[in-house]
Amino acid sequence: MIALFASMALAAPAITAHLVIATPDPGALADALEASAVGAGGHLQSRGHGAIELRVPPEAAAAVIAAAESGGTALSRSYESTELGLALADVVARRIAREGMWARYEEVLETAAPKAVVAVERQIVDLIVQIEQLRAQERTLTERAARARITVAFQASERPPPRRGGSSSFAWLDTLDLAGVFDAIQWGSDGRRDGDGIVPDGFAALRGRGPARAASPDGVFVIVRKARTPVPTSLDFWEEAAAARMRDAGYEVLSSEAVDGRVTLTTSAPTGSGDWIYRVDFEVDGKWVHLVESAGRVVDYQARREAIEVALP
Repeated sequence: MIALFASMALAAPAITAHLVIATPDPGALADALEASAVGAGGHLQSRGHGAIELRVPPEAAAAVIAAAESGGTALSRSYESTELGLALADVVARRIAREGMWARYEEVLETAAPKAVVAVERQIVDLIVQIEQLRAQERTLTERAARARITVAFQASERPPPRRGGSSSFAWLDTLDLAGVFDAIQWGSDGRRDGDGIVPDGFAALRGRGPARAASPDGVFVIVRKARTPVPTSLDFWEEAAAARMRDAGYEVLSSEAVDGRVTLTTSAPTGSGDWIYRVDFEVDGKWVHLVESAGRVVDYQARREAIEVALP
């Protein structure tokens, strides 16, 4: 009887939570949630494509759920708290009863007639099977109470692309734009051609009006053009102005430098559910700015970066 009351007192509610989170980076959020669970004394139960299942102490469940919801937009959520005290007490009571029957059968075996021994042993075997099944149920209920189960499914959400155009005092700065590269590659443009352009190793030149263009088979693009600037000024000024324009438009500036008469500005920007590199190299010659724009998905661009740099004029 003491064991029954003890099991009822120790069995905390079983907590189960299911969430669907839209996030721009499911992998990063899954990593963060796994670290949060481990830090709270829990563990990773399973992790597959698009979902993660965690086990955490009940007192840590709210914090882990909050971390999941803060990592994106909650599309759906469910939370269930189930009292297990009575269910666990019932399992314990049935196990204790069968263990008592087993003890009595053992006593019967000591005085049983030879013909009855087989029947008694068969009953004992059946009891042992039932007892082991009840012990397994007891462990399961105890574990459910000791660890909240949190399942998070992820949906990749598109991040807003950087803004086109701008309100710079210098019109050519507002033309530094990843979407403009896409338009020029697909449709051509009225931009000014600056010589014959460049064709890095592994690229092919594209024909058509507008700036000189080249593309690689994996979708890395290079455009060479020129633009007028009404105010000749220092290269350091243009470096700072270009970096500020890109940040204002929603790009992440990865690097910016002015060396040997040339500014090199490398940025990244979300396009759909992936990131692209947008890089611009430019030189100022009086009232003309000579630009080389290059862009591609991060992995593809990094593989082509050296070829682009070698081909720069």
